[in-house]
Amino acid sequence: MPIENAQSRFDKKWMPVSESGCWLWLAATYEKGYGAFALDGKKTIQAHRASWEIYRGEIPKGMCVLHKCDTPMCVNPDHLFLGDHQDNMDDMRRKGRGPVAEKHGRKKLTQAQVDEIRVADGTARKIAERYGVCRATIIRIRHCKNWTADANATPRKLTAHLKISDEDVVAIVSDTRSHGEIAGQYGIARCTVSLIKNGKRRAGATTGSVAAE
Repeated sequence: MPIENAQSRFDKKWMPVSESGCWLWLAATYEKGYGAFALDGKKTIQAHRASWEIYRGEIPKGMCVLHKCDTPMCVNPDHLFLGDHQDNMDDMRRKGRGPVAEKHGRKKLTQAQVDEIRVADGTARKIAERYGVCRATIIRIRHCKNWTADANATPRKLTAHLKISDEDVVAIVSDTRSHGEIAGQYGIARCTVSLIKNGKRRAGATTGSVAAE
């Protein structure tokens, strides 16, 4: 499959965060928060590795793709760098991660806890420690309005229960900001914004699930 076709699919599945510069993955994820993407349309790989191949080129055999920002769901190629297995282990230790730090990775959150996290003060790392989940889970909850407690399954889809009202549709159609910024405000996928602007998404319809293709 041509890389340009993969990039077109890939770019519909992340949301930019102006504060950090991260591109947050909105589609399916693995257990530890890393995105999942079918680069060739068949075999699914980690989304940040797919990002490197799309924007930087082939990953040398045996090399890892690491995060400068320490945000597993970030797929911004400018936030990534290559390293070998030892570099990966050293990077994990520097950032206070590893088997001990991630032993609570499968803990389920209640909807009440999700609601508390959305308004909680403090850094994502501190809140993650408080609730016994990984930092990526906190970031996803904070930045994705339609994230719900039943999105804990792995791998998972970002479950979309949010409905778009008539007023929202009108506002989105006339909004001149980028699709990513609009999607972030309304907690929907960028492709949904495109559908609304092109008149293919009617008011009152659910936003739909975002998943790896």
